[in-house]
Amino acid sequence: MTPQRWPVVCATGHRPQHLAPDARSWVRGELMRVAVKLREEHGTQIGVSGMALGVDTWWAQAVLAAGMELWAYVPFPQQPAKWQPADQEEWRRLRALASRVREFGPRYDVRLLHARNDGMLLDAKAVTAVWLPGKKDGGTYSAVRKAGRLRLPVIHLDPRRLRTSLPNTEPAAGADRGVRPDYSGDAPTSSAERTRSDASSSAATSCGWQILPAGGDL
Repeated sequence: MTPQRWPVVCATGHRPQHLAPDARSWVRGELMRVAVKLREEHGTQIGVSGMALGVDTWWAQAVLAAGMELWAYVPFPQQPAKWQPADQEEWRRLRALASRVREFGPRYDVRLLHARNDGMLLDAKAVTAVWLPGKKDGGTYSAVRKAGRLRLPVIHLDPRRLRTSLPNTEPAAGADRGVRPDYSGDAPTSSAERTRSDASSSAATSCGWQILPAGGDL
């Protein structure tokens, strides 16, 4: 099977305070790996970042390290105003390196955070989401849900299990997306997961994304 082509991929994810220290280290390395895989196997040329602290910043760094174009989607110009000086400097550096900068408003408004997310999702062909499945509030959860409604593939980096998976790209009408397991290659951690993994192994795609039936827990 020919891998799907996703020329533009955006990212959404939690702020650093929502991630355990070991999870932060894993996420940063995994975003680097995923960016290279997207470039090599899915023809990704552009990574879109919402330019917030944490996942957005790490994704922007991974995109540039992989030799891809960075698009910076900034909710408002004052985004880093309350950050630490080093974080502000990194924000300015990344913004300067972006081939496209899009601002969604002139000053702080919480609605612009959602408008920024909507803009990224509309311009992307796939989404990289660093999301704790039990956290069902906030911008990351909202973006994941919207991506499902738009039928965008969502590469899920689970910072609790330290696993990466790809959701079902063809869910039944009206259904939430299922999960495709273990792109990272980690062994399932329970007998139920082992059973599901064995049952789905014959459906593995040639590009290394394995398929689980719709109804998983993205």
